[in-house]
Amino acid sequence: MADRRVTVQAAVPVAVVGRAMVRAIIDYVVERRYTSRDGAIGIRGRVAEPEQRFDHAGTPVRVVSCPSSLAAREVLAQRVPDEWLVIVTDRPESDLGPGVLTHLVGQQLRSPDPWQAVRQRFAATGIDAQLITRHGHRDLALGLLDVLPTDGWPPAPAGLLTRDHAFGAVARHALGLPDGPVDAVTVLGWSSRQATPGQLADLRTRGGDRLCDAVVAWLGAAAGDAAPAVTELLLAGRPGDLLPLGLAVKLLTDSEQRPAAELALARLSHRWTPAPDTAIRQLAEQTGTITGTLLLDARRRADAEQALARADQLLKEGQATHLTAESDLLGSGLEARFRELADALLGETTTSGDGIERAWRRIGDHALGETHPLRSAFHGAVRLSRWLADVDHGSSGAAGHRAAAFAGLVRRQLDVDGYVDAAVNDAAAGAADEHLGKALGHVLSLSRDARDAHDAAFAKALGDHGVAEFEPLTDTGGAVFPLERVLPDLVIPLARRSPVLLLVLDGLSTGVSVELFDDLINAAGARWQERLFAGQERRVAGVSVLPSITEVSRASLLAGRLTQGQQNVEHKAYGALTSAHGVAASLFHKGDLDKVRGGHSVADTVRAAIDDVERPLVTCVLNTIDDALDRSDPAGTHWSVDAVKHLSALLERARDAGRTVVITSDHGHVVERRQGYSRLASGVPGATRHRPVGGVSTSSTSGSASSTGVSTGSTGVSTSSTGAVAEDEILVRGDRVMTSDHTAVLAVNERLRYGPIKAGYHGGANPAEVVVPVIALVPSDVEQPDDVGLATPAEPDWWSGPTDSARRATRLFRATRGPSDLTLAQQPLLDEPEPAEPGGFGAAVVATPTYADQRTLAGRIAITDEQVVRLLDALSQSAHGRISITQVAKILGVAVARVPGAFEQLRRLLNVEGYSVVRRDPSTGMVILDEQLLREQFGVGR
Repeated sequence: MADRRVTVQAAVPVAVVGRAMVRAIIDYVVERRYTSRDGAIGIRGRVAEPEQRFDHAGTPVRVVSCPSSLAAREVLAQRVPDEWLVIVTDRPESDLGPGVLTHLVGQQLRSPDPWQAVRQRFAATGIDAQLITRHGHRDLALGLLDVLPTDGWPPAPAGLLTRDHAFGAVARHALGLPDGPVDAVTVLGWSSRQATPGQLADLRTRGGDRLCDAVVAWLGAAAGDAAPAVTELLLAGRPGDLLPLGLAVKLLTDSEQRPAAELALARLSHRWTPAPDTAIRQLAEQTGTITGTLLLDARRRADAEQALARADQLLKEGQATHLTAESDLLGSGLEARFRELADALLGETTTSGDGIERAWRRIGDHALGETHPLRSAFHGAVRLSRWLADVDHGSSGAAGHRAAAFAGLVRRQLDVDGYVDAAVNDAAAGAADEHLGKALGHVLSLSRDARDAHDAAFAKALGDHGVAEFEPLTDTGGAVFPLERVLPDLVIPLARRSPVLLLVLDGLSTGVSVELFDDLINAAGARWQERLFAGQERRVAGVSVLPSITEVSRASLLAGRLTQGQQNVEHKAYGALTSAHGVAASLFHKGDLDKVRGGHSVADTVRAAIDDVERPLVTCVLNTIDDALDRSDPAGTHWSVDAVKHLSALLERARDAGRTVVITSDHGHVVERRQGYSRLASGVPGATRHRPVGGVSTSSTSGSASSTGVSTGSTGVSTSSTGAVAEDEILVRGDRVMTSDHTAVLAVNERLRYGPIKAGYHGGANPAEVVVPVIALVPSDVEQPDDVGLATPAEPDWWSGPTDSARRATRLFRATRGPSDLTLAQQPLLDEPEPAEPGGFGAAVVATPTYADQRTLAGRIAITDEQVVRLLDALSQSAHGRISITQVAKILGVAVARVPGAFEQLRRLLNVEGYSVVRRDPSTGMVILDEQLLREQFGVGR
């Protein structure tokens, strides 16, 4: 029998051919001038799917798995010349035979070399041995091909593809690593991005474990001594824990409570094991600085806040929350500071306030203090505590002189209590925490009692003087105008000198005006500055007609005389007034302003009137604030320029036309805070804060009335058991009381209403309803004539800072002349500079030889030594040596618009040899002092 021997040939393993490899081989043959018409491409290997189709460089590609020569022949018979046919087979060329090979480009099967494809993709002439000699290098190359970006990898420098270039390219493309040097700071900052965990997972899916692990190890190595911890967390898919764990470990390693801290570290150690503790501690040393840097970057702040919140969670897991109180970064540390402030407010509100100010500064020192949701409420409470420490609980004005007393109380509402109303509105937002809410409520209660006394005194003075026609009061520390005299005495004379846009913001109270004018005048980059009316040294206060309702007060304002009526009456009376004064004018109401064509922000007729500067006066009535009393929530609205419909567009139009803007109102309002009470009245349908005498039919309450001390008006009518005039009301009678019999009963207590509950009310005798601001504005970047007076900031001392510091720093309400005076006039910016505090920080600097030399080098400048002393003292006492542009203006006694010029002079005096002792934050405009550098430069010790 013949000897039959069977030769078994060992199978040669073949590679998996992915789409990236197919693309690389197509590019390789194209470089050698082959096209799809020259034949199919044969590749020895295997594919995961029997057939794939895709486009490459604009040409269709068909990839087919062919396990035999017969299968290859069938596929070749169907080949289309205008597409690449790629045959992938695990058979050797000898099995395919010449009949198949003849139809292949180059008459051969190509064995894929992934590193050759990688070299081609990086335009490299060589590959670093660190890449091609490592374990699993073939999978690494395949991964580099699988994650190839659409526009290709960046060419290898000098032709050599190094580990740093390859992994850096992958990290930047697939993981979002920023360009530039790769170090611990870069890696930790990158790890905190919210997109990073997903990108790492995607890289592992697309590029494989070998590539992902290699890139992670490369990133970890960049962290230096912290590499083991960084690599461990990245390999575990937890990059977001790098910063939080570092922050937690840093706080624990720095804690003075060692036993508790060490125990917490032990509880958390499983989160970085098997990395050694030394690595996580090295990581911790850098996390605080990195997190602080991220917080300053608006684009990354959310990532930093997320890391801080996660750090707090980790410390809670480690049972170490009680150790976070002193942290300047962690949210739990800030919460502890708010509780500290709450304790101070509950115990020190009516005392010196040192504890309150210390706690408030500590909140300002915290990295999250400026943006915490509770900051506004507690800032309002701190401001109220300062006001309460010095509040005058009695009346204001010249005793025995009714006009002067009335004017003084009107000015108090405009200059002080309007700011109190704004602070109350902030504090009333409240806090969910019981203890914090109790502290806010305590301050609000004390403020309410003080304001009730003020309101009662105002109502009494209003009944004594404000019920009859009166001449403007100009000799009582600030002008007070009856509202019907504002147009003929202030606005029309101003319009004769330069065209004016008068904006009547219906319902604008002094409290709302604080927010609005802060946005208009004091905010960084504000485009308007306040100017003074001729002959005035301060902002003008207006007094509404009574009752303080739109029908009588707005009509009288626009008519320039006492009258009442709706829009048709206003138009007719306004036309008569302006014609009588020989001034061409236009009046627009809500309906006119709303007729805006698509794509425009100002109605055509309104725009044409504003642009026509031959028309000296244009008046627009804006109803947003008054409408909010019925339909929304005036207390919960931040009254910025953009919050008032049409206001921003009208201001810009006036600015472009070169018009001065005057903003005023017909009346203010009080806010419903669900703490009030009702008294049903008859005789005036829809009235909420006024009623006729004897108009009370029944009495019902929800809450209790606080005694105001007001029981009678100027008529001497007493309270009766029928409710004719209660102690929280006042009876008024006179020409300016625009009822049929010129008599009315007005609510005094802000919590009393006569009608259904709304978001707010007006019509009563509360100063928040009766007193309105009258303010003139000019562009801040346009030089004004020398005879135009610019106003200094109007806010009271306690609004910006502790009252004692404010008293030392400046005096209120000093007017200055002309923005160019600062650089041209060789005279002090303050007419009567106050002496510097002996031995203070600022005085010590000014007394040095270095300062004397700087003063000589600076040449002719207008800023005085006394002003420098006050500014340095204020900066040294502020949190982080930072004060706002408004505070600087008050300290220097200049308009806000003049601060940049004053600051440049200050820089010339203090920035020795160009070092930045003082600088301005470009985003906020705040002035910042580097006190340590100043002490070194000027030789001033502590």
